[in-house]
Amino acid sequence: MYYFTGYLLEILPIILYISFCICKNTVTLEDNSESVNSDSDAEAPAPEEVDPKPETSVSSQKCSEMRQKLREENEYMSIADTIDLPLWDIVAHIRGNCDCDADEAPVTENTHKPWAEKELVKELYIEQNYHFTEIGELFDCHHETVKNWARDYHEITIIDDSVRTSSKTVRELHRIGIQNDDDIDLPPEARESPFGSSEN
Repeated sequence: MYYFTGYLLEILPIILYISFCICKNTVTLEDNSESVNSDSDAEAPAPEEVDPKPETSVSSQKCSEMRQKLREENEYMSIADTIDLPLWDIVAHIRGNCDCDADEAPVTENTHKPWAEKELVKELYIEQNYHFTEIGELFDCHHETVKNWARDYHEITIIDDSVRTSSKTVRELHRIGIQNDDDIDLPPEARESPFGSSEN
């Protein structure tokens, strides 16, 4: 009984910290009338629909410049380093998912494969928390192509969609654990038990 109590006192701060993080970053959940299956073969929730169009409009000249620059440098991330736009918008403009009337044609040739650029895929998937279906739509390719490149060539740890949730906070905590080999460094205040020391 003592070992069980000691174990509970050890994991309680971790549970409280995670609960605190989730409550701190309150996420408004939409009312979902579908019932949730607890079967192991239940499908994972589909990610929200994302419009591959850019949120930021730019001039036709700027759009043409980005497309030309990609054809010259062949790297999306080098363009992202020089242009003050969200990465999603840069890729959307270059791939032609915009309403710009640019002189330069969109870059859709197979010589410029965005899924083959490791830092681009890593930034969108790991840092910006997009699903492969969303990234595939942006890249104008099948999501399995992005997923296979991420896993096989870029050595990015894939998160199982069956354990993912639509809560951005929970997804970020899960990603932190994967990126740190499940060794999440908790701040000292989260390590302390609210019930005092477990030593007697």
